[in-house]
Amino acid sequence: MDAAVALAETAVEASRTAEAGNEITLLSTRALQAGVLEEAGQPAKAAPIYAEQLEVWTRIGGPLHPKTITALNNLGLNALRQGQPQRAVELLQDTCRRAIEAQGERHAHTIDDHGNLVLALQACGRRDEALAVLDRFLPILRETRGSPCADECAWLRLRAGLLEGLGRRDEAGASLRQAVDRAMGLPDDGAQLRAAREALGKLEKRPPLE
Repeated sequence: MDAAVALAETAVEASRTAEAGNEITLLSTRALQAGVLEEAGQPAKAAPIYAEQLEVWTRIGGPLHPKTITALNNLGLNALRQGQPQRAVELLQDTCRRAIEAQGERHAHTIDDHGNLVLALQACGRRDEALAVLDRFLPILRETRGSPCADECAWLRLRAGLLEGLGRRDEAGASLRQAVDRAMGLPDDGAQLRAAREALGKLEKRPPLE
């Protein structure tokens, strides 16, 4: 992985030289570098790259440009990986607001952005808010991506975790049983079925929260 990080840095420097003045090409190379840094467990070093992307795309395309929204989303996820959930929530709430304004609720990226917001709210312990966002967008996800689908199963497991954290074990169990049922209808996706069954088994073995 160290070699990959070094190679990504070399690619960036080569891009600076070969594409002098071409901000967009350099941004693409820098995006690859950020991904390598994230994979290497160095999210703090990737953060300035996402911030740079946000600044440049805002200047080039405006605050509602798809690339601007993507950069903001990446910055929010990066904050979450750095253990900064409150900052992640703020960035991802802004992302979701812009995504709805620019693309509407049913756009694939808008749905995914709200899934990321749920994770950030969960990390902050704001389970009620996270559940409200999830319940709002789960029907939209089903309508746009079909049911059953892998994303639906993953969201049902996430929903169960939120419900259990709120002390609503019966509802959590129902959500996991629904995830199992949906996963059984997926072609060639044993991973979703195993994950749902494993989560249900753990829930049934755990004592209720005091």
